[in-house]
Amino acid sequence: MELEALTKEFETERKTIIDQHEKEIHYLQDVFMAMEQNYIDSEYESKLEFQSMWDDLKNKNLEEKHFLRLQLENTVEDLWRRFQEALKNYTDATEDRKIAFETLKVKDEKSSKEIEAQMKKIQKLQDAIIISKGKIMIHSRDSEDQNQYIRNDKELVLVQLRKLKAQRTQARAVSQENLVKLTLESNATLKALRKIVDK
Repeated sequence: MELEALTKEFETERKTIIDQHEKEIHYLQDVFMAMEQNYIDSEYESKLEFQSMWDDLKNKNLEEKHFLRLQLENTVEDLWRRFQEALKNYTDATEDRKIAFETLKVKDEKSSKEIEAQMKKIQKLQDAIIISKGKIMIHSRDSEDQNQYIRNDKELVLVQLRKLKAQRTQARAVSQENLVKLTLESNATLKALRKIVDK
C-alpha cells in the first residue's frame, strides 16, 4: 500500500511537472506565432503604405505636369497666333494697326513673364518631388529597422523555446531515473519485509 501511495504521488508530481512544461511551451509557441504574424502584417502594411504613397505622388506629378504642359501649349499657341496677326497688321501698315501691334507686343511681354512664372512653378514642383522621395526613403528605412527589431525578438523567443524543450527532456530523463530507483528500492524493501514475515 505504501509503495502504491509513493508511486501514485510520484506519478502525480511527474505529471504536474510535465503539464507545466507543456503549458509553458504552448504559451511560448503562441507568443512566437503572434510575433511572426505581427512581423508579416507590419511588413505587408509598410509595403502597402509605401506603394500607396508612391502611386499618389506619381499620379499627382503626372496630372500637374500634364495640366501645366497643356496650359503652356495653349499660351504658346495663343502667342503665336497673336504674333501672326500682329505681323499681318504691321505689314498692312496703318498707324492704328502699328499701335495695335505695340499693344500686342506689350501683351506678349506679359505672357512671357507668365511663362517664366509657370516654369518656376514647375521647378518648385520638381523640388517638392525630390523632397517627397527623400521622405519616402526615410520611412522605408524606419520600417526596415522596426522589422529588424521584431526579427531579433523572434530569435530570442526561439532560443528560450529550445532551452525549455531541453529542460523538459532532461526533466523526463531525471523523472524516469528516479522512478526506476524508487521501484528498485521498493522491491528490495518488500523482499526484506517478506523475509521478516516468513521468520
